[in-house]
Amino acid sequence: MSEPANSADSVDEDAPTGVFLRASPKRSAREVLPDDERRRTFDTLHAEVKALRVLVEQLAGPKLVTVADAAIRLGVSEVTIRRHVRSGRLPYKRFGRSIRVDLSRLG
Repeated sequence: MSEPANSADSVDEDAPTGVFLRASPKRSAREVLPDDERRRTFDTLHAEVKALRVLVEQLAGPKLVTVADAAIRLGVSEVTIRRHVRSGRLPYKRFGRSIRVDLSRLG
């Protein structure tokens, strides 16, 4: 009994080659779904993403940032941030002498 010279000789000619490894051609949603179904699917997914975003923000808790970071993110000066903190317009927490603005409660 002789062994094949290399492994390529031992491949079964009738076996499918790479059927499961080949990527199927990409098709857009327009080719797969009619317009009304595509719109309903998009609306459903969009609503689910919004609900998940709200849930993640609730679970994440407060987003406390420094006065300087709050000023940059809100596009105002640090003096304005401090003025709003003093007047009670901005939610904040004190850690010793430092102030952290709670951006998650700004809405």
